[in-house]
Amino acid sequence: MPATLCQQISCRLGAEYTRIVSVDLPDPSWFGDRRLWLVRLCAVLRIPTEGAGRAILVQSLGSRPVWCPNLKQLGSAARSRHSALVIDNTVPTSFGCMSVRQGAHVSVESLARSLGDVGAGFVAVSLSRDAAEVLPQLSDSLEDLPAPPPEILAVWQAALPSFEVRRRRANDAALVIASYLRCHPKIGHVWYPGLLRSASDPSRPEGRNLAAPSMLLDGFGPLIDWRLKADRSIRRYVVDGRDARAQVASFEEMLAHFPV
Repeated sequence: MPATLCQQISCRLGAEYTRIVSVDLPDPSWFGDRRLWLVRLCAVLRIPTEGAGRAILVQSLGSRPVWCPNLKQLGSAARSRHSALVIDNTVPTSFGCMSVRQGAHVSVESLARSLGDVGAGFVAVSLSRDAAEVLPQLSDSLEDLPAPPPEILAVWQAALPSFEVRRRRANDAALVIASYLRCHPKIGHVWYPGLLRSASDPSRPEGRNLAAPSMLLDGFGPLIDWRLKADRSIRRYVVDGRDARAQVASFEEMLAHFPV
């Protein structure tokens, strides 16, 4: 018998258990600031985010400038104080980051990222083997939330392989575009997990993104943050599935309007 969608997600993440639930929360763009969404989701799941024993909340890939944290270190820190590590794995998805195997107690992923509108409002929640030790009520919270209708699961299952192809293509293009921007005379700085530097590099505070090669799979994601030499504001570019050369050409056209 073929593995169910939840079983497939659990296998990719290294999770003990995955449940897909419907949540009535405004879901921000998957490439934007998702911190408030994660806090609100934790409230729905009855995961404490304040006071003693509060969970550590972080994105596996996100923030601004773009950051890929060391989930193994965060997982160890959470366990040492008997707290939960809750990861929003929406940007890399279960295909691109084995967040539970890396240290998360709970990994959540908005299915709108991989499935578009048909996945909007649904979240895959995956639990580690030891999640119940710090979040004993979480299984009951998940059971209280509505699951997707069975007929939509087949639609999702059929759509995911094409998403994985687009994800890999975007990751490949992102490294090309980030490398191009890094060498451009008008660009002051580029933040991209695939552009590795030493921990002592002053442009990379605290060795930002040095953990990315061990955290991410099949590339470093589609998010590139950059700023001009003439402007301190940080801009974000979200790489799409188009050919990298076409996206570089679009950048050239845009940058032509900025001073050196």
